[in-house]
Amino acid sequence: MTREEYFPPAYLSRIAAAPYLALAEEEGLVMKRGGRVINTRLALAAAEFAREQGRFEEMHKALFKAHWEQTADLSSTADLKRIGAELGLDADALGAAL
Repeated sequence: MTREEYFPPAYLSRIAAAPYLALAEEEGLVMKRGGRVINTRLALAAAEFAREQGRFEEMHKALFKAHWEQTADLSSTADLKRIGAELGLDADALGAAL
């Protein structure tokens, strides 16, 4: 669902001016807000799969980067498999685990 459907207007106004955005920009971090609220259950499962393979830290960072830079949909099995494959994980095994 869209952020506007999920969050009250007062909250949306408050996060639009969040101080962490300026701090992130100063550090060169990209933090784009998506237009919708996602269910991250599959991303958590993908991270746990990576943990079993000894690759949790890399997957954790890749998931956050994909979310904030909006390069992937963390509720998409295909996107999660792609991220895992980029880290050297077996995409088919990750897909089966998801």
